[in-house]
Amino acid sequence: MEVSPKAVFNKQTEEAQFYEEFFSDVTYWASDLTHIVQEAYQIVSQYGLAAMDALHVAVALVSWCRRISHN
Repeated sequence: MEVSPKAVFNKQTEEAQFYEEFFSDVTYWASDLTHIVQEAYQIVSQYGLAAMDALHVAVALVSWCRRISHN
């Protein structure tokens, strides 16, 4: 939602193709949004993270992610 549509909108065809290939390799999509938001709320309440950061952590936890990378 954040990266691919922007590349398409800005006519960055190589970038858009990269995202399409990257996301085609995804083997699990976290889809229980209500549960994810509830988890994120608990994370914000307990650790004081920003909302978007808490959503990322919640998705990782719900998905049993083994690693989170940050630039």
